Amino acid sequence: GIVNAEISVNVAVVMGEVNGSIDAKERIEVYPPGRLGGDIQSPIVSIEPGGIFNGNCVMKPHTGSAGKPTIFPKKQLAAAESKEKE
Repeated sequence: GIVNAEISVNVAVVMGEVNGSIDAKERIEVYPPGRLGGDIQSPIVSIEPGGIFNGNCVMKPHTGSAGKPTIFPKKQLAAAESKEKE
């Protein structure tokens, strides 16, 4: 589907077409064949190969937990991903 709007959310996952700005408190994800046309603002932005983004991007830090981002070591992230596959 196509969305023409100004969006303010915690998490935005785009798999269709979005025209307009997105302000996400946590993250923005674009998966193919997703198309995002507009300005985005979020601490985490992920665009998978095949996803399209045209616009301006501001990666602002999340100010919730004392302004410190959550960092996952590769071993911890790999363990979490393998648990999801089970």
